[in-house]
Amino acid sequence: MVLNCGIHWMNHCTRSKSVAGLSVLLSPLTQNRNPHRSLIGSTNSTTGCVHRAKPMLRLRRQEKKSASSGALKNGIRPVLSTEKLLNPRSRRILLLEIQNLVSIPARHYGALFDTAIRNYARFVQELPASEIHHHSAPGGMLDHGLEVTKGALAIRRGHMLPPGAEPESIAKQADRWSYAVFTGALMHDIGKPAVDQIIRLLDASQRPFGRWISWNGPMPADCYYQMDFIRPRRYGLHQRVGPLLAHHIIPPAGLAWLAEDQGVFEPWVSLISGDRESAGVLGQIIREADSRSVARNIGAGETGRFPSARAIPLHEKLLTGLRYLISEGYLPLNRNGAAGWLDHEDLWLVSKRTVDALRDHLHQEGHTDIPSRNDRIFDVLQEHAILKPNGEQAIWRMRVTDGAGATFVKIVVQFSTLLCL
Repeated sequence: MVLNCGIHWMNHCTRSKSVAGLSVLLSPLTQNRNPHRSLIGSTNSTTGCVHRAKPMLRLRRQEKKSASSGALKNGIRPVLSTEKLLNPRSRRILLLEIQNLVSIPARHYGALFDTAIRNYARFVQELPASEIHHHSAPGGMLDHGLEVTKGALAIRRGHMLPPGAEPESIAKQADRWSYAVFTGALMHDIGKPAVDQIIRLLDASQRPFGRWISWNGPMPADCYYQMDFIRPRRYGLHQRVGPLLAHHIIPPAGLAWLAEDQGVFEPWVSLISGDRESAGVLGQIIREADSRSVARNIGAGETGRFPSARAIPLHEKLLTGLRYLISEGYLPLNRNGAAGWLDHEDLWLVSKRTVDALRDHLHQEGHTDIPSRNDRIFDVLQEHAILKPNGEQAIWRMRVTDGAGATFVKIVVQFSTLLCL
């Protein structure tokens, strides 16, 4: 039988159109789509089944060297000076952009801002920001830190800080709040070398002589290091240890300046402790800048990984499993009792049913690192542009009307058809 589904999002004005056997009501959020584009594949008017062509997705692996590449064999790298670390053109451009976003005299910029950047570079060296996620190439943590800092300062320009203050107070405190944004952005991942990574030190002859204890300060000069990842990783721990490392990055004068005003110091401490909700607008700024940097890096394709990275990325496991469940009919589409509906370039899947089926499938295949919480899975899919967000959340509310006229409200998530089919 021909299946007619009415789909619309709650609390939005809608319009209708027909798509390959579907009567669809779309919200204004999707009205820019071409109503004459054909569905990927075709729909059988008797059974309502969707026939799909094989996916055209092609994955490429691309090696990327660190901007200041000094790698030796077996992942051994020299401890570099800040001059060498910050000399590559891409980083010099970021440094110039950061300075242009801060309107303070050069003398104060050098003492407070430039000193912090140099301390950060010396501390993180050419360590990656993650094992298999964003900025996983050597030097990734330094690049990511500078990108987030530049992005956060740009976003800060659109905010009157402190929120709700009188104009005179805003003007008086502007530089201090900018410094809070700057240092919070620079330090947002500073705990990763301490709790997510193991760094072994080697002398000038490349003989091991111990582990780097990051709590005590940066790596010693004139030696080498070799990095591995701590497994299993304690998710989110690196965000909570920032205050223990702050004095290695932020100059004493900068810490004292922030502490003089508890109105900015309190949310700043929450921010570098990983509590972005309590950090208020500071947390919002850093979250947005962090997301933009991650999205740009992931969207650029495979960026290479540190030599000691061995695991298959979680998002690849999730995407492969999702394709399997759809292609084998475990998540049926466009019929009564369907797990989802296909509308041009978008695939709408019932959220809990889909994630539960995906998790069970991956567990049956022997994968042991699949998150038990649905929101963690949604976060991973969203970070890799597999899942399309609804503002700041993953789920949508949809009303579906079947061929008999019965109406159901579904909690769904939106996927990219190009990636999933």
